[in-house]
Amino acid sequence: NELLGYGQAQAEADATTAAKQVGAFGDITAESEPYATALWQQKVLGFGDPYMPGFWHQQHAPYDWSVATDGTDLATSVANYAVQKLCPPGTPAAYAGGSMKNAPRKFAGIAPSNELYQVSATVSKQIMAAHGCPVTNFSYSLDLGTESQQAANLVAQLKAGGYTTILCGCDPIFP
Repeated sequence: NELLGYGQAQAEADATTAAKQVGAFGDITAESEPYATALWQQKVLGFGDPYMPGFWHQQHAPYDWSVATDGTDLATSVANYAVQKLCPPGTPAAYAGGSMKNAPRKFAGIAPSNELYQVSATVSKQIMAAHGCPVTNFSYSLDLGTESQQAANLVAQLKAGGYTTILCGCDPIFP
């Protein structure tokens, strides 16, 4: 629920329990932004929030530490790779499936609709656009109960749109 933007009050209550009742100095289960932020407010180290953008890490320093890289850095690296290796003029989509094999590349980016993950998707899109490599971004809700259906719908859209190359900044379940 926290990943969908719900449960902030519960996240804050859990962080208060960790800080005040348990006396924790750190929590390795800070895997959602709301809980990591609540721990930060309690001055408890939080380990786990995946792929938050750089500005978020700066704001939450020194209390929040990710088990994954900074989302802005990752988006920048992926976009730079795509610009250098996939976007040069005349580079066909050699590994695209079916009738799209060897077609001119058409890029789609996919990321969760969570506001903080969309920051990274936008960074990637801007870098690629600045180098003449347009990307159409798509998003989905981090709802495990509907991800399968969302993925099926998105695949149909991508096929219908002729997208040959997908940059998936997705959670592990969505693909």
